[in-house]
Amino acid sequence: MGNFPHTLDEKGRVIIPRKYRDEIATKESSTGLVVTMSPENCLFLYTENHWEELNARQEAQNKGSQEFWKFQRWFHANAESLNPDKQGRVLIPERLRTLAKIEREIVFAGCFDRIEVWPRGDWETAQQEAWKAYGDNVGVYLAGGPPGEGDPSAS
Repeated sequence: MGNFPHTLDEKGRVIIPRKYRDEIATKESSTGLVVTMSPENCLFLYTENHWEELNARQEAQNKGSQEFWKFQRWFHANAESLNPDKQGRVLIPERLRTLAKIEREIVFAGCFDRIEVWPRGDWETAQQEAWKAYGDNVGVYLAGGPPGEGDPSAS
């Protein structure tokens, strides 16, 4: 949960917010992380354990689909392991910084099962877009059912 603005140093390193580091240390057997590209030009950051769970779910899917191959090709070929140093810093690979258009100012955003890493300006735009959709969907998603079920606006 939460969002935290941070700044990359000249080498492309950034300190993972303490809140996230503490939560990972409490819940996980490893402090290692995996970063990959998202479809929205931000980065997805997963714990190693969750990354392995995602891989297991993909193993169970139909591997004959070309769409699935394309997904895997993008998702996995752009993934990198990150191991925080003693100060909690990680080096975001230059290739991923370039793909996500990350320069210096970033925002870490807790997003359910992952941490998203956004260029600060893009984060602000994404938040505005999310705010527009939030009011339309809050009843559906908080109720936990498909549209119309549990949605107070549907009655």
